Amino acid sequence: MRIGFDQLELPVGPNKGGFRKLRVDAKGRAVTLREVRVVYTSGDDEVVTIDSARQKISAGASFGPIDLRGHARPIKALI
Repeated sequence: MRIGFDQLELPVGPNKGGFRKLRVDAKGRAVTLREVRVVYTSGDDEVVTIDSARQKISAGASFGPIDLRGHARPIKALI
């Protein structure tokens, strides 16, 4: 997950039925979200580029939903 100039890898726990959408919550400080790479447990991945008008997320605010391609699938990590 590209936040400003940093890149984070966030492991994702299991979810019955998988995921079709994501929401990002900014806790503690504002973040600038440029893109999210979704790595599925199957090994497939998807890069979601965030529209420049919506990149800034204020502290305490949420961004989303982010629609994922295809059917609901389990996610291994967000990078």
